[in-house]
Amino acid sequence: MKFRTELLYFNEDGEPGGPLEALLKETVKVTSVHSVREALITLQQGRCAVLLCLLKDSQAEKHALLEAVRKSFSEIPVVVLSASEDTQYLLSLFRQGVFEVLRHPADPDELRQTIRKAHYYHNALRKRFSSLMEQFFHEVSTPITGILMVSRILRKNTNLMPQNEENKKALIQYLDKILKLSQRISDLIRMSKTDLVKTEYNFAREDLASIITDAISICESSPDYKNVSISSKTSAGQYFISCNALKISQVFINLIKNAFQAIREQEGSRWIDIQVSQENTHLMIRITDSGAGIPDHIAENIFKREYTTKDSREGSGLGLAFCQNVIESHGGSITYQPHEGHTSFILHLPKSSS
Repeated sequence: MKFRTELLYFNEDGEPGGPLEALLKETVKVTSVHSVREALITLQQGRCAVLLCLLKDSQAEKHALLEAVRKSFSEIPVVVLSASEDTQYLLSLFRQGVFEVLRHPADPDELRQTIRKAHYYHNALRKRFSSLMEQFFHEVSTPITGILMVSRILRKNTNLMPQNEENKKALIQYLDKILKLSQRISDLIRMSKTDLVKTEYNFAREDLASIITDAISICESSPDYKNVSISSKTSAGQYFISCNALKISQVFINLIKNAFQAIREQEGSRWIDIQVSQENTHLMIRITDSGAGIPDHIAENIFKREYTTKDSREGSGLGLAFCQNVIESHGGSITYQPHEGHTSFILHLPKSSS
């Protein structure tokens, strides 16, 4: 079975073909190059999953290629074939970031297995990085939109100058919103960098009403929401949860945003309602909108990563999968409630008693 991505085979001997290349083509799609320049051009095209280097120990050219890969293509695993028995030289290859070193001529089965491992390593690394970056961009989209909307309001309302107390108060309120949203972006960037090295969240006892109110406030900062009523009757100090407030806030923002996008073309009253009730050890949060519900064939897929029914400019299919991941990491659950007349999601989160 051949891999879909290429193996780049760098052979300093410059001899095309040969038994090794024939062996490789049984397993992967091979592109052969014989100079550092050719290798770098091919790597820049972004089609290679693994770099295999057959190096002559007496040639210094190998260092130029390995150094360039280490600096600019660190996501590409490098497998080196070498006939050298110099332990210090072989160790130096690993210090340059080489994935594996095999003795040349290599055992065919060992070579195939090593290339397979390197290929899987490349895919896992790429998926991990892609997932983190997609989540990062998804999370910052809402606060960035809020900043843009508030900035436009300030730009259009040139009369908002501190000439009297009323205008001064209004200006301060807008500036407070900008500062709050800017801090949110800063926190998201910090957390995204942290996620590269760890996946655990810092938890604290938080007032659920405050988290919900902040999420609603951020969404309402966009003029798009002016014809949609967003309500929550949860009182401050009524319910507490142990959580990462930033992550839980993003869950509410995602769910509110999804609800808005679903009902914005709806005729008549458009509303989103958030209700909280207490159970034995958990809090139940029901988020309902005026929509008529989700068709069964779509509902069964909505929590799958990258599944979306939206235009590519509006949805990447990450929102509900992200919500589920966050809620479950907090010891809770999120479910869609079908056949209720309106669109409704229920979240269960462990309550904090002290």
